[in-house]
Amino acid sequence: DPSLRGQTVEIGGPSNITLTEFVALLAERAGRPGAPRRVPRAVLRAMSIVLRVVRPSLARQARAAVVMDTCDMTFDASPLRRRFPDLPDLDVRRLLTGTAGAE
Repeated sequence: DPSLRGQTVEIGGPSNITLTEFVALLAERAGRPGAPRRVPRAVLRAMSIVLRVVRPSLARQARAAVVMDTCDMTFDASPLRRRFPDLPDLDVRRLLTGTAGAE
């Protein structure tokens, strides 16, 4: 749609899942079931400071992990649905299990 050129359209929903739930779904889909392992938040904070000099990219990843672990990452899809009512409702669980097209 040419009218969207240069715009950012946030896509998410219709259901909110945590990052931990998302990782568990991906692992299950890849044939690696089990609870995701976590790096403690204090360790991530320390990594984001200590690694700045020697591994800046890893320090940024640790900092991003702290943000994702401490901020509300929920997504309200209702404005998107009002703007684009024809978008399909594709739940991430259905996408990962291959049942998104099955109605």
